Amino acid sequence: MTATMSTPISSRLDTALGRFTMYRLVLWVLAVLAGYSLLLNVLGWLTFGLPEMIAHLALCLGLTYASNRAIAALFHVRPHSESSLITGLLLYFLFWPTQFSAGLQYLDLAGVALACVLASASKYALAWRGRHIFNPAAAGAFITGLTGLNIATWWAATPAMLWLVLPGALLVLYRVRKLLMGAVFTLVAVSIVAVELLRAGMSLGEALWQPIAQRPVLFFVGFMLTEPLTLPPRRWQQLALAAVVGLLFAIPYNLGFVANSPELALLVGNALAFIAGQRGRVLLRFRGSRPLTRTTTEFSFETGRPLRFTPGQYIELNLPHGKSDHKGRRRVFSLTSPRARPSSQSAWERPVRCPRRSRPSLTWRPATS
Repeated sequence: MTATMSTPISSRLDTALGRFTMYRLVLWVLAVLAGYSLLLNVLGWLTFGLPEMIAHLALCLGLTYASNRAIAALFHVRPHSESSLITGLLLYFLFWPTQFSAGLQYLDLAGVALACVLASASKYALAWRGRHIFNPAAAGAFITGLTGLNIATWWAATPAMLWLVLPGALLVLYRVRKLLMGAVFTLVAVSIVAVELLRAGMSLGEALWQPIAQRPVLFFVGFMLTEPLTLPPRRWQQLALAAVVGLLFAIPYNLGFVANSPELALLVGNALAFIAGQRGRVLLRFRGSRPLTRTTTEFSFETGRPLRFTPGQYIELNLPHGKSDHKGRRRVFSLTSPRARPSSQSAWERPVRCPRRSRPSLTWRPATS
């Protein structure tokens, strides 16, 4: 008699997503969305024009990639190419593709180009201890809007794009374990907008559909708000931040030279997150590794200063070498050393390889409580 144990869907999904780093997953999802937008244009669901969309995509990707490498060389650091491509794809969805029907629109092109360069520069100029303070795409879009050259429209928030934006955002939120945070932001933002639309005479169904399908709620929360590098460290801080940003996102206001916009709401949230919890950089010295199971390996490091942590927390390793594999330079590891052990001997476990059932004391889910 042979007994077969079925694998839960969540475990299968964890295994599949664990093959990609967070950066690689976001890059692939945004790339699929970009390809989908081109298909929608061919089918007539979007009316930007295929040459205009291709030129816009090439401009955003090319400028963010080139400017990131140039600024990195200026600061004598190794550039993170995946991050620059993600920023370029985000800006592709934030700004209208420049129309060529009435001739070359130099100011619109200059605005998009400026946003790309500013986004790359913000990663180095607006950074603290190796981490950028503000979301680069939001920073570039907001500053460009102040110049008057171009304004972010967040055109990804269209009903036709929703059919892939929704599963893509859910996939990313599940991967980074921010589904609850995403739900808090979505509930706050959609509720506020829906109440205003109900007061304007819309039906309940229309009032709920409009903010989801025609405002960048899902794109915003899936690909920008929940970026781990700009979040506070503790779960309650993240949930509070989601609620605050949801209010700033949905409530209309005008302060004269600035008015409410998704990018401004995100930048304010980034600033609050930076104030709430600054996370420093820790230099590690590799001590060795040993296999624990067929699919799990333990890595040991020494720290130059005491490292305090609570059970379930995790750390991101950045390995800046030129021969990184297809997963990129960054890895997220779970802290597994008992609290009683010296803080300079921290054993780490590769999160995507940890079988949850076989080693219940070692968890790969990144907890922030």
